[in-house]
Amino acid sequence: MNYSNLKEPETNDPSWLKIALEEIGQKEIKGERDNLRIVEYFKATTYDLSLTTDKDNVPWCSGFANWCVKKAGYAGTNLANARSWENWGSKTKLPTIGCIVVFHRKGKDSGFGHVGFYMGET
Repeated sequence: MNYSNLKEPETNDPSWLKIALEEIGQKEIKGERDNLRIVEYFKATTYDLSLTTDKDNVPWCSGFANWCVKKAGYAGTNLANARSWENWGSKTKLPTIGCIVVFHRKGKDSGFGHVGFYMGET
């Protein structure tokens, strides 16, 4: 995919969510084989997959988020770390369907996290 001419994010545009929902069911493959779709997600980032032999078993949430927003025509973070999304788009106190949400792991200052798309609360 050509990622030129990407737009700035618009918080209320869930077009990337529609793309994400079409990808439901993607998962890592145990063993030496890789899920090539997950490998493709990383192409939307600057992460160098040659650094690992188990390419689909690297945390891929940010690669996936970047791939989805770029397919929707927006500029992502280009980074494979989940917390790179903390300053992307506009912050909101009340998320709407499709908002990108960032979770912190092991304490706020650990640098680790998870990124995903807001679907609602239960």
